[in-house]
Amino acid sequence: MTRCLLTLLNYIPSETSLETPNLSNGHKEISAHIAPLHPFTGWDAREIVRLVQCPLCSKILHEPVTLPCGNTICRECISSSSLWRISTTLRLSYVDSSRDWRFTCPLPTCEQEHTGGDTSTNPDLKIVIDAFDTETTRQTNVPKPAWILLKLNGFDPLSVQVLTSLLRQSRSSCLGGKITATYLMANMGKLPYNSDAFYKPYSYTMETCRSLDADLLDRLKNSIKPAFNCCQLCQDWFLEPVTAGCGHSTCRTCLQELLDLENFIHRTSVTDVKKGCPSCRQILCVPPACTPDVAPTNKLLDKLLNRFFPEELAIRRKEAEDKTRIGTKGTDLSLFIDTVCFPTQMRKLHVWQPSYIVMIENLRHFPCEKRLFGMLFPNPCGIPQGNLGSVPFREYGTLVHLTDMARRKNGTYDIVVEGVSCFKVLQHDTFHFYPIGKVEWLYDIGVAAEEALEIRETVPPPAIITTHLNGDDFLDTQVPDTLTVQDLDTMPTVYILKVSINFYLAMDRDSTEEDLKRNRVRYGPIPLDPKYLWDPVKFPWWLASALDISDGEKCKMLRETSIRGRLKLCAKWALEGKQFRQRRDV
Repeated sequence: MTRCLLTLLNYIPSETSLETPNLSNGHKEISAHIAPLHPFTGWDAREIVRLVQCPLCSKILHEPVTLPCGNTICRECISSSSLWRISTTLRLSYVDSSRDWRFTCPLPTCEQEHTGGDTSTNPDLKIVIDAFDTETTRQTNVPKPAWILLKLNGFDPLSVQVLTSLLRQSRSSCLGGKITATYLMANMGKLPYNSDAFYKPYSYTMETCRSLDADLLDRLKNSIKPAFNCCQLCQDWFLEPVTAGCGHSTCRTCLQELLDLENFIHRTSVTDVKKGCPSCRQILCVPPACTPDVAPTNKLLDKLLNRFFPEELAIRRKEAEDKTRIGTKGTDLSLFIDTVCFPTQMRKLHVWQPSYIVMIENLRHFPCEKRLFGMLFPNPCGIPQGNLGSVPFREYGTLVHLTDMARRKNGTYDIVVEGVSCFKVLQHDTFHFYPIGKVEWLYDIGVAAEEALEIRETVPPPAIITTHLNGDDFLDTQVPDTLTVQDLDTMPTVYILKVSINFYLAMDRDSTEEDLKRNRVRYGPIPLDPKYLWDPVKFPWWLASALDISDGEKCKMLRETSIRGRLKLCAKWALEGKQFRQRRDV
C-alpha cells in the first residue's frame, strides 16, 4: 500500500491541450485525462474521480440529487434560496404542492425549469459515494507516498520550500495511491471539475503503483456493485436507468412495461397510479412515454455502469435486445369496429356478429391479463382517414381489456370490457374474417409538460383567484355566464373543469330519477377526486361516454394527449349544449 502527496502548481481546463511540464527530478508526468479504455484502470484516476465530482462546486457529490434533465449535483448546490421561487399558476389536483416551488437548472447545458418534487436524494448514487469514502480512507493509512499529484492550477503555486516541508510532514499529511490522492484533493475543493491532473512517481516502482490502484479498483467495484444490479423490476443490471422524482431508478424498458401493465398511463395520467414507484410507492411523475427526449437517462449512473461494469452491461444489453426482437413479432391487434370504450371506463356489450364471435373465442384461450383487443368507431360515410384513405373505420381507437364474458345458448356473447389506452391504426388486414391492424400507441404528455402547457396558454382574468382551490372552495367558485368557446383557450385548467361540472349538474337537475338511475348503471358513478371532488383525469372520459354526441366529436378526444386538451373539449361541448338548451327553452 502506498501514498500520494498533493501539490498545487497551475490550472488549465481539461479541454486545452498542454505540453507536459518539465519536473526538476526528471520523471515524466502521466496525464490522467487521456481517453480511457474499457474497463477502468488505475491510470484513469482523474476520469474516475471526475465521475463522482459535482459539476457545480467541484467537490465530491454530497447527498447526490438527480434532476429531471438526467444530470446529478449536490443537494447543497440547489439549496440556495436565490434559486427557488414559488409559482402562483393554478394547477390541477393531481399536481403535488411540492411542485409549486421551482428553480432553473443551474447547469449551463440545461437551464430547464425543475420543481421541488423532483429533488430527492438518489440512494443508488449515495451507495457509490459511500463506497468511495470508505475505500479511499482505508488506503490512507500507509507510511510513505507513492506519487506526487500535480494539479495544474495557476492560482497560489507552492514554492519548493513548501513542497519540501510537505514531504517531511507526519503520516497524517501523506495521502494514498493515485485514485485516493485525486479523490481527496477533489473532496477538499482543490481540483476543479474541468481540470487535468498529472502524476509523478515518488517512492515506489511503476508496477507497485499500478497494483495499488488496481487493488483499490477491485474493492470499489465490489462495494458499488449493489447500486447497479438492483433494478426493483427485473432484479438485474440497470439498462438506461431512468430516475424518478423520488430518487429511485429503474431500467427504461422495465419502467415502460410497468406503466403499461399497471395502467400507469393508458390515457389517464401517471398520477392515476395506485402503487407508484416500485421501491417507495410514491406517485411517479415521469412522462408516460419513457423516451430519452422526455425522460432522460441518468447520465451519471449510465457512465459509471459503462466504465466499471462494461462486460456485465454488454451481456445485459444483448439479453434485452433478444427479448425485444422476440416481443415485436406479434404486433397485430384484433379490431372490433362498432363503438369505443374510453380509457378508465367499463362497458357491457352484446357480440352477435359471426366474425367477432370468432375473435372472442380466440381470446378465451389467452390468459386473463392478455385478453386485449382494439375498439374503433365505424366510418359509414367513408371519410378519408389519414394515410389509410377511405376505410370502414375511424383511425383512432382504444385498447380494451376483456374482463368478463358469458356465452348465450344461441352462441352469442355478453362481454364486459375496460378501456385501457388509445392508439392510431397504421395498417389493417383481416384474420379469420375479423379485422386486425398494426397500431401506434398514443401516450399522454408528462406532468411537467402539462404544467408548461397551462403556463403558456393561461391568461387569468381579474376575477380568477391565484391560489389553489379544493373542496368547498372549488364548489363555490363561480364561472361567468358569458363565457365563449374562445375564452377556454386562456382559462386556468381548473376553471375549464368547472365549466364542464356545471353543465353536468344542470343536466342532472333536468333529468328524471329514472334517467339518472339508468345512466349510473350504464356509465358508472362520476369519477371522484379527494381535492376537487371531481377527478380531472378521469372525468373527460366519463363525460364523453355519457354525452350523446357524434362519433366524430368523440374521436377528437382520442387524439388529445393532454388532460387540459380533453377538458377543453368537454367544456366546449358544455357551452354548445348550454346554448342548445337556451334556444330550446325560448
